[in-house]
Amino acid sequence: MKILSQINTDILYLDPPYNERQYAPNYHILETIARYDNPEIRGVTGMRNYDSQKSRFCKASTALEDLDKVARIATYEYLVLSYNSEGIMPQHNILDVLSQYGEVELEQFEYLRIPGKGDGLANFRHAAGGYPITETFIDRIKEKPKTNHKKHL
Repeated sequence: MKILSQINTDILYLDPPYNERQYAPNYHILETIARYDNPEIRGVTGMRNYDSQKSRFCKASTALEDLDKVARIATYEYLVLSYNSEGIMPQHNILDVLSQYGEVELEQFEYLRIPGKGDGLANFRHAAGGYPITETFIDRIKEKPKTNHKKHL
């Protein structure tokens, strides 16, 4: 979020977390390699402390605020958001946020859910009888020029 004002691109692709599970612990080894440091580790798996890297997209109370912040501050022609139909941000709220900044197109794709611990193959299907849906929101910005919309004199 710190570099949003520096983003100036044709396509901005977002694939944020869609539940309360943080991503950072899954990438602790890659993080250590990228930083080339020797962090203090904890736990059985030797994870680094990721408290400063927690995503606000993992909280229902802050996810939409951060989506709005990205859409408002970054400079792009297209914003592509890949999101799960079972995510903590409801579809209608995502559409409300993104439509403030341009024309939104919604594409939906069914997928098989990977069973979690204790889930059987029967749980691949969504409770409603169909498969969960990956929703891709394409926000085509028309009002905002591709140049940085914050002018500095």
